[in-house]
Amino acid sequence: MFRDLRTQLLLWTILPFSIILLIIAYVGVNSHQASMREMVAERDGVVARVAAAQWTDALTMRAHLLPILDPALPAQCGTACTAFDGGIALFDENDNLVNALPSREIWEARRATVTQVRAQRETFTLVLENDTPRVMLILARGKQVLVGMFTPPSLTKLEFGEHGVAYVVDPYGKIIAHPDATRLGEDLSQHEGIIEVRRGEAGATFRHTSDGAELVVGYAPIAPTGWGLIVEEPWAEIVAPMFQYSVLLPLALALIAMVALGAIYFGVRNVHQPLQRLAQAANRIALGNYRAAETPVGGIHEIEQLRATLDAMARQVSAAQNAMRSYITAITRGQEDERLRLARELHDDTIQSLIALQQRIEMVEKALGKDPALASARLKELRELVTASLASVRRFVRDLRPTYLEELGLIPALEMLTQ
Repeated sequence: MFRDLRTQLLLWTILPFSIILLIIAYVGVNSHQASMREMVAERDGVVARVAAAQWTDALTMRAHLLPILDPALPAQCGTACTAFDGGIALFDENDNLVNALPSREIWEARRATVTQVRAQRETFTLVLENDTPRVMLILARGKQVLVGMFTPPSLTKLEFGEHGVAYVVDPYGKIIAHPDATRLGEDLSQHEGIIEVRRGEAGATFRHTSDGAELVVGYAPIAPTGWGLIVEEPWAEIVAPMFQYSVLLPLALALIAMVALGAIYFGVRNVHQPLQRLAQAANRIALGNYRAAETPVGGIHEIEQLRATLDAMARQVSAAQNAMRSYITAITRGQEDERLRLARELHDDTIQSLIALQQRIEMVEKALGKDPALASARLKELRELVTASLASVRRFVRDLRPTYLEELGLIPALEMLTQ
């Protein structure tokens, strides 16, 4: 099945072409994946900047709003107090509660937290209250402090991927707000994205987790606090499934390359080498060894057919040469027989006639002076002998080249001869 030339040509053309197509596909997939990485990184960077801008606006607005509010005068707060859904309170210099909204009991429970935050001299502090992250804003009012609590913009409502997560880190790179409360306080100061946001930069990058998973990280600073808002989502869950299998393309290319090399080896073994052996057999035939192509050279079916044809031609040439030798031998033998016949006839006829002619001449010479009548008779015999000799010579000439053959040609001469 795989030994005919058509299949070999298909293997030598389709396999390399397939490899080229796979390489093009691999380059295309990688290029598209690189474009997707840039697009997703840009999207997460935009999401991080927009979310950070919302937090910045919320913090800045409440920082300007809190100084004009007074928890002792709730009727004058109006709708402004609703910006602080956790309430507002006034503490004296000893952290004693002076006034509070919505109730003193709630703020008395927060008194220890307020004391701790005041000791850290932080204006904005993220605290977890009833599993809800809230921002505590502390502003000085003379020797007293005005404290407001409000819920920041939700991190869980950001639209940047089904399995993405957004969280906030403090200026030291520690998580201070995260949907997973168990990660609060985790130090990420040396991670990609965290380093940049601590420098006040905004953008997006990629980083690998300890288990090897790759994350897309968008980051942006929250201006009035030094915090950073981080957006993360797994890269493997973003890309389409077909791109996840792009890592298998090198293996597929390697497998097809091995098959192609095997096909090339098979082709060399079944085409090139048999052709070399056939060429060597042809050279030996040219040197006179007409049985050189008898042995099969192997390879594909077409090469074996070519060898059989070459062997048949060699046998025909050998038979033709043998026939030519037999023909030349027969011609040579005929020529030799003809020469022998002519020599025998010349010896037995013409030479004998010439000898008799010579003897008659001597007898005439002797008889001329003694007996003229005898000499005349001898001359008559001599004339008859010369005539017979001439007829014999003409007969030899006709035997060598018949007149009919010379004048009429072979076929008419044979017809005349049969008649």
